[in-house]
Amino acid sequence: MTTLEAHNLFCARQDRSVWPDPIDADGIDVWPAAMTAAVVLAGDGWLDQCTSDAGLDEAVKHFNMLIGGDVVTDEQWEQETLRVLGEFMQRGDELCRMMGGVDAVN
Repeated sequence: MTTLEAHNLFCARQDRSVWPDPIDADGIDVWPAAMTAAVVLAGDGWLDQCTSDAGLDEAVKHFNMLIGGDVVTDEQWEQETLRVLGEFMQRGDELCRMMGGVDAVN
């Protein structure tokens, strides 16, 4: 699974019980990106091996143990979340250019 695929699955969720705390940046919901970052930081190829929401949940649970044990820091999680958001935005820019730019999309 790619980061974009994982992000899309997390975006589509109504049930956020795997990590019930809201995560926002300046009032913007970044929970899907933070969960995607958690899967990446779970290490050991978790993202590559995930094929479903259940796999993503297991990776987030593993990440929770890592961050709880100070193996992964809050700063690392924040940086990875920002990287995921940047990748998502870059893909959006690429798609917009492929479709002929902002004027063509609007």
